[in-house]
Amino acid sequence: MNSNNEEVKQRAARKTRGSLIRHLFVFIFLFCFASPVFAARINISVSDNQVAPGSPVIMRVLLDTQGATINAVEGELRLSGKAFAIKSVSEAHTQVTEWLDRPMAISGKDEITIPFSGLIIGGVSGKSITLFNFEVQAIAANAGSVRLVNAVGYLNDGNATPVSLTLNPVFSLDKSLESVLKQDSVAPEPFGVVLNRDLNLYNFRWYLMYSAKDRDSGVSWYEIREPDGHIYQTTELTYALHDQTTSGKIIVTAVDRYGNRREATVNFEAANNFRPIKIGAGIAIAFAVIYYLLWRAIRRKQK
Repeated sequence: MNSNNEEVKQRAARKTRGSLIRHLFVFIFLFCFASPVFAARINISVSDNQVAPGSPVIMRVLLDTQGATINAVEGELRLSGKAFAIKSVSEAHTQVTEWLDRPMAISGKDEITIPFSGLIIGGVSGKSITLFNFEVQAIAANAGSVRLVNAVGYLNDGNATPVSLTLNPVFSLDKSLESVLKQDSVAPEPFGVVLNRDLNLYNFRWYLMYSAKDRDSGVSWYEIREPDGHIYQTTELTYALHDQTTSGKIIVTAVDRYGNRREATVNFEAANNFRPIKIGAGIAIAFAVIYYLLWRAIRRKQK
């Protein structure tokens, strides 16, 4: 009887040791051989490796998808305000199809922030995909830092699977963009202008919608000439007309960072502003007249 119990105990011990060995093997396998969580990479290509104080520096923001196909990116670049002074941001040679949040420099006390968010229709895969560019002036030589925060990419897999974007701290020498920017003499591409009015926007005032692209140096701003002759500048892609009463041609001009210009026009009929009011007033008057005639008819019958 005792020998049987001893044999049972030995079998249980062997089973326990076997289970522990299997669990340990699985742990070692996962730790040593499991694939890491996928992450794409953002590279910064700089126009010069050694930067002297006061020198302009052009930086290209490049996406390395690490073999995946990505159709959207978003995040923020942050630069040391003590090392750099921001001069401009451009979309030269960008492969972003539509910007949800166009890259624009926001200067703070100690940092310069460049938020960005855009779509790449159909997705893209590669190692040097241009997102945007920015030019800074070096204040202190070799003392600047660039950080990437809140950065996410989305896979073109039908589920918009998010992947982290990490910043590659290694800068590379690149003179090509600088030479292209200095030689840019091409106007922005042709674009259209839409005149619209919405109860939920601009207090139901007439406004314009437009979006121009410039593949060389990027669109810097827009000029809007209203029918009354006044000209206004903006960097926004929508614009509410200051003068809502003067009919005529509206000219929207896209200007790139080297002064090349492209115009688009749309006609504005100020009379359209009052047509709904006139129709509504006419209907109200008609109802008032009908009501009065019916009231008079009833009063005569009662007499």
